[in-house]
Amino acid sequence: MALKLVCLSTYLTSIAVWRRVDRDAHDFVQALKDYPIREYSSIRVRGQWHRFDNGNRQQVVTWFGPMAADYMRREGPSPPFVLVPVPSSMSGPSFCGVNTPTRMATAIAHQYSEDVRVEDVLRWNCRMIPAHHGGTRHPRLLYERLLLLRPVADAHVVGSVPSSGGNWRTSAVGL
Repeated sequence: MALKLVCLSTYLTSIAVWRRVDRDAHDFVQALKDYPIREYSSIRVRGQWHRFDNGNRQQVVTWFGPMAADYMRREGPSPPFVLVPVPSSMSGPSFCGVNTPTRMATAIAHQYSEDVRVEDVLRWNCRMIPAHHGGTRHPRLLYERLLLLRPVADAHVVGSVPSSGGNWRTSAVGL
């Protein structure tokens, strides 16, 4: 089953000097993950520029919602559907709380439609090493390590992945 990857924010990684737009995109991704950023950055959402720094970086999740929802309205599935966030590396079997992918999926659902809901039903079956620390990005290995907490009944399922863009797989297979 194919996973359509959509990058809503990209930046150059192979040049010695980044442009401001590259730094802004990088910082946007870092802020989505709630990692500190160096100074301040800006991101454009629905034609309006938003400035963020360490003091308000958690707010970028609310800006990600409209960006992803607008794209999904043009290219994605039609409601009703369920967003099932793919867990972050910290979301092992005993994780309690709300992780970043769930906050991102919720932001999309709030902007998309009343007929879209979020079900946080996936965890990793063991401790995962983040990809930026050498953990795997291999889809088969990741899939084998997923743990389904409870089934999602009678729903068109769309998986959302915690990367720099809105990613989804449109299928109810396995869930």
